[in-house]
Formats: sequence, structure tokens, C-alpha cells
Amino acid sequence: MSYSNFTQRNLGYIDNPTQQKIKDTRILIAGCGIGSSSAIALARMGFTHFKLVDPDTVDENNLNRQFFEQNDIGLTKVEALKKRILSISPYADIETFPISLSYENAASIVKDCDIVIDSIDFISLSGIL
Repeated sequence: MSYSNFTQRNLGYIDNPTQQKIKDTRILIAGCGIGSSSAIALARMGFTHFKLVDPDTVDENNLNRQFFEQNDIGLTKVEALKKRILSISPYADIETFPISLSYENAASIVKDCDIVIDSIDFISLSGIL
């Protein structure tokens, strides 16, 4: 599987320079439960650089609204989402952080990201900057 074959159907919608920019863009998903839907869509579009941040594990009650499956239960959300992204885009570069994003660690995690998607669970107010 090659990146150009994977994104071939994007042509006509996305020109080659833009597709290259998509490929090179670095995305941070903070909150990988609800953020799993964004991550999956971005991977299918051709984004390949992800940082995933979430301290939680997949539970049965996540399956109705998050992009996880039965066999993900018990895994950290970052590892389960990494597995899902790699099943779509095996050449993706994914860093995982099974921790809460905080004032103390945010600068070092966010520093080289081009886009930050904040999908931190509103119930986890301590994880919101």
C-alpha cells in the first residue's frame, strides 16, 4: 500500500501540493474518546502525523459514542486509537501519551504540532487547560 494509491481518490477535491501539506501536518488529539472520530476521519483524508493524549482506558460504555470496538475494552484509549489509525494508514507516525494534558506538560507536548484538536471530556475538568 502506498500513500499515493491511498489518497488517489482525493484528486479532484485536493490538489497534490495540498495533499502533501496534509501528509506533513502534525496533529494533536487531546481527548481520544470523542476525538477518535476526528482522528479516524483525518487518517482517511491522508494525515499521517499524530500525537494522541488521553489518560483513560476504553470501557464498554464508550462504545456507543466513540470509535472503538469490543476488543479494545481495557486498552488505553491512546493505544486503541493508534491501532485503529494504523489499520487505516499503516505508514502513520503516531506518538502516544497516556496522561492528562496539564499546565506542566502542555508546552512540551504541543510544541511541534500544527493543529490541536481539543476533545477532552468535559467531565474531566482537571484535564482542561
